[in-house]
Amino acid sequence: MAEQYFTQTPQSAHDERNVSFCFAGRTLHAKTDAGVFARGGLDMGTRVLAEALPALSGRVADYGCGWGALSLCVLAANGNITLTAIDINERAAGLCRENLAQNGLQADVRVGDAAMLEGPFDTVISNPPIRAGNAVLHALYEGAYRALQPGGSLYIVVRKQQGAPSTRDYLKRLYAAVELIARQGGYWVLKATK
Repeated sequence: MAEQYFTQTPQSAHDERNVSFCFAGRTLHAKTDAGVFARGGLDMGTRVLAEALPALSGRVADYGCGWGALSLCVLAANGNITLTAIDINERAAGLCRENLAQNGLQADVRVGDAAMLEGPFDTVISNPPIRAGNAVLHALYEGAYRALQPGGSLYIVVRKQQGAPSTRDYLKRLYAAVELIARQGGYWVLKATK
């Protein structure tokens, strides 16, 4: 079976690539590698989520940060946040650290699972690891709920065909309010408010 991007310690041979993309009027540069999500560059789901986010402030967590695509976008668009980026994949977290530094941006990058969501956060953002299965996803949504301060929000992107409607239903059991704030190319951006 092929190694998944949510593997803690990828064993796949390195195959580093340099990518660039524009967001919030800024060209961002990054390095990706084998064994991480979206190694070809900024994926559509992450872009749809990043473009749908409102202006952010305070403490923000990017859960499942990968090589840092969403973290780079959010920091480029919001100069006044304190960001914590978390990923289970050690290779991805290392790339995230390197990519933030390369672009002159700062965040606290951690290796770990949803238990690393130590709040209180004003906002949690995620392009969640759908292929990791419901147990991992539910732990993320529950961990985000615990880590958010009252009135704080979780923003996620999920493809409709990969369970966006059932994800919305699950979030409604946890959060005070859940709304679909954007829809593009089969991707749904959901906002869940504590």
